Amino acid sequence: MKRSVSVALTAVLLFSFVPAGARTLAASEPSGWAVAEMNEANVQGFLTPNAQKDFRRNLTRAEFCEIVVALIERTLGREIPLPAANPFSDTSNIDVQKASLYGNPNPVVNGVGGGLFAPDKNVSRQEIVAMVARAMSRLSSDTGRALLPTPSSAQLPFKDNANIADWAVDPLRSLYANGVVKGDNYGNFNPLDEIKSEECVAVVLRANNAAQAVLNSGLSAEQLVDKAVGEMR
Repeated sequence: MKRSVSVALTAVLLFSFVPAGARTLAASEPSGWAVAEMNEANVQGFLTPNAQKDFRRNLTRAEFCEIVVALIERTLGREIPLPAANPFSDTSNIDVQKASLYGNPNPVVNGVGGGLFAPDKNVSRQEIVAMVARAMSRLSSDTGRALLPTPSSAQLPFKDNANIADWAVDPLRSLYANGVVKGDNYGNFNPLDEIKSEECVAVVLRANNAAQAVLNSGLSAEQLVDKAVGEMR
């Protein structure tokens, strides 16, 4: 009983001191590993209302679009435009429309065919990786900086590499090499597993932090790595 009270008090303390303008986190608590990153994401503005309804709930395709559009617009410092006409008949979500346009001819998100987006379908880990990588690729073009460069020697160390779709391999190499995604405690990536809200927010937050490190330093990502190595000597 004492331990439960202690954990609850710790959570209250962690979530109470929120800068002006940041949202108050939802009552449902994130997993222990995610608490610090969810607090940081809250301050950065990546915790959309849907994302924080339940941190351990699987995220839908539309809900992901809301988070990744926040990442794109924060990095650019401006709103991204809507397409001239909504390309989907099954959703009017503004962020879905924005994400479907940004990056053309290789937009952040695509429909499922027949003018449909399937907004309520849960999204998988490898799908999130591909979408975030596409967003960062277009942001690299728009900012003129290589935000998540992939070393030619980068390899995927996961035991379940064979389960990763061909279209997700290169995006996953990029995000893994830059510390944006990780495997589980058993050395697997679990590409087909549906992704929880806290996991998706953490991926977007890490991608943002990697990008901001490049943009704020005046150095390329490669120079940042060289600098860090030099400081450790």
